[in-house]
Amino acid sequence: MARTGVVFRPIIPKKPNVSAIPGRFRRTANKIADDLQEELEAPTLKWKHRVKFAKYIRYGYPKTILIRVTTTDEVYGYQDQGTKAHMVKPKRAKALAWTSKAGSRLFSKGHRVRGVKAQHWTNKAKRKYQPRIKRLADELMEDVARDL
Repeated sequence: MARTGVVFRPIIPKKPNVSAIPGRFRRTANKIADDLQEELEAPTLKWKHRVKFAKYIRYGYPKTILIRVTTTDEVYGYQDQGTKAHMVKPKRAKALAWTSKAGSRLFSKGHRVRGVKAQHWTNKAKRKYQPRIKRLADELMEDVARDL
């Protein structure tokens, strides 16, 4: 008598490469931080002095990426946040000196200046990159879930 039957073999999925997740997460965050730094450096490219920026990236698995690009450059801060009208006095000399638009030399023992209008470079970059960071983090999580 012949035997007939059905053999069931389980489908065993491949083990996910969980160790690759932090690396992909870091590469994505580093790319965003580099782009953000370029965005913040752009207004300073024609300045006489070079503004130095520092990147700080913190990962809070699985949902958080903190990307901070900072500078301690005073001039950048004044341009970015603006200044109020204030008095300017000489520190090391007896008087301030400058050349007028007409070409004549002017001197002052102190005078009031209007201040600097805020450029808001950091706020603009934050508004531009925050949705991008969220979207890239979501895409990364979807890719990871697909690979599992």
